[in-house]
Amino acid sequence: MREGHRVKRRVVANEPAGLDMLEVESFQEAEKLSLLHFVLPEYHDAFVALNQRVIGGESGTLEFQIEGMNGTRAGSVRMRGPYAMPRVK
Repeated sequence: MREGHRVKRRVVANEPAGLDMLEVESFQEAEKLSLLHFVLPEYHDAFVALNQRVIGGESGTLEFQIEGMNGTRAGSVRMRGPYAMPRVK
């Protein structure tokens, strides 16, 4: 992973299916790594670019592949953004 293209966002979903896809045992194990750790290298630049656009308030979609800790590759994953947080009154 190129240091200049690290994604600072960490794994935030604590769902069993997501943990299975990443091939980690726990949320605590997953949160130690950047999401970019799991994204195949050929998608790094596009992944980082989409994250930057989403942080800037834009929306986008990207299909990319990931590789779990045990080497299993997952099919295409779609990522969109930004996500609005529900307002609490």
